[in-house]
Amino acid sequence: MYYQGADLRTIWKYGIANGFIKPQFHAREHLNVQLWMRDLKSNFTTVRKAFKYHFFAQNVVTSSALQKHYLAAYAAETDAEFLVLKDIIADGLNLFQSFFGFRSESFIAANYVWPQELESFLANKKIRFIQSQRGQIAPVLNLNKRKNLYHYFGQKNKYNQRFFLRNVLFEPYINQDYDWVDAALKEIGNAFLFNQPAIICSHRINYVSGMSVENRDKSLFKLRSLLKAALKKWPDVRFMSSDQLGRHCFPSSTV
Repeated sequence: MYYQGADLRTIWKYGIANGFIKPQFHAREHLNVQLWMRDLKSNFTTVRKAFKYHFFAQNVVTSSALQKHYLAAYAAETDAEFLVLKDIIADGLNLFQSFFGFRSESFIAANYVWPQELESFLANKKIRFIQSQRGQIAPVLNLNKRKNLYHYFGQKNKYNQRFFLRNVLFEPYINQDYDWVDAALKEIGNAFLFNQPAIICSHRINYVSGMSVENRDKSLFKLRSLLKAALKKWPDVRFMSSDQLGRHCFPSSTV
């Protein structure tokens, strides 16, 4: 709730109260705490250097054979790491409720990485909807390997949770010269063609000015253009938060 030293809590609460945004749980921190702390204590040169300048997310060679950075917060590799991970998530969900005043009903894992065992724990925490890309990277606990799992919109796991897929990419920060509006409109059209909702993947880095005011302004202009074009092409389009979408599509879904 803080950015560049500014307290944004009032702005967040105003946005929620006026229907501009409906937060859902992502992570307590977008960081694999256990791996990062292990490497920091082991005096990995790149990690220590980044720490000196208040960074942790550099692309480096970590002590894990499976992870090239520290952003995959839920990439537990052993039973012991998984136990700690559950405590971290429980704390994160409680912090979320404490600040926003409501529980999160949906969940999206950092970097789309999580062990399948986590889904049972999330179900016990009343998480009804799991958002992902088509592919999930699932660490296999204690075997030092991962497997790729594939999902489709509305897929149900054995805990009665439903999967949502991000099927539209809108990330102008990657390349401001690319026609993101046209590309996103085509992907939205494809989703609607198959009678599915358009779930847009678009990150905060597009819209904040801490790194580049110019990037923020260009991205906001393109977002405005996308919304106007979508409303013109599909006048009856409805905008929903993740939990609203889940309740609309699967009203009887319970965990």
